[in-house]
Amino acid sequence: MLARARSAGFPIRGLLVRATPGTDGASGLPRRCGPSGLRELLAGADVYLSATSPAAERRSLPIVADASVPAVVATTGLGESAPAWLRACARRIPIVLDANFSLGLPILRRALRAIGPMPPGFDVSIVETHRAGKSDRPSGTALLLARDLTGSGYRRWSAAEGPRAEGTVEIASLRAGETPGVHRVEIAGPAELVRFEHIAYGRETFAAGMLVAARALAGGRRRPSPGLYRFEDLLRRGAP
Repeated sequence: MLARARSAGFPIRGLLVRATPGTDGASGLPRRCGPSGLRELLAGADVYLSATSPAAERRSLPIVADASVPAVVATTGLGESAPAWLRACARRIPIVLDANFSLGLPILRRALRAIGPMPPGFDVSIVETHRAGKSDRPSGTALLLARDLTGSGYRRWSAAEGPRAEGTVEIASLRAGETPGVHRVEIAGPAELVRFEHIAYGRETFAAGMLVAARALAGGRRRPSPGLYRFEDLLRRGAP
């Protein structure tokens, strides 16, 4: 993310870290600070970018809202619906919250939303693969895709274990190596299979999308008003 931001011309004010605060000479950052220094770090900042744990986000985002700094948040595990504290922050600042900031995923999501009712005897499944260290199962992206499939008549999801639950989108979650992210949607009938797939070749694809969102929030006439947005919302608005 830092290298991508520099190459895109973003001035970096600093980095919020868990390690000992100070100057990071190795990366050339002007400064690092721990959670207690967040308020000072936000002074004069144009946008806050974050991909951390839900607990850390719960501590930090209210401080970001107090500072009136727009936020781009890629943290997953916050739940399928925004918690009350997050909605309260979004009433004061624009927050772009998404499980997946890749530029190609909205193409897949639009295709899934266009699917109508399934023919008799068809099953719908999502198989998602992420790095071994990812803790939440299913991924936030898989849950988004499951909701996109509601037009097919499948309005619930279930984990892929034991006998298949009829009338649900079955989600299988794999955690292996350093896989950045693979999401495969399979629609299987008695004698045929339709497959949609999105593959992230590296994590830089997510960084690129977060920077697109950051540029949209950093200023200008098209900056969104306070509220909670998905990345796709910005792309529909014509984000730079």
